[in-house]
Amino acid sequence: LGSPAKIIKPLKEGVIARSLENSARYVRNKDKYLKAGIGKV
Repeated sequence: LGSPAKIIKPLKEGVIARSLENSARYVRNKDKYLKAGIGKV
């Protein structure tokens, strides 16, 4: 077995990458909704 850090670091980076991806998608969708006049938040 490798050291825990070797396993945790890629996991953490994967989670960060995924959440960045999700927030980018969210922002794009929000823009789309605003243009459509739906996102009146």
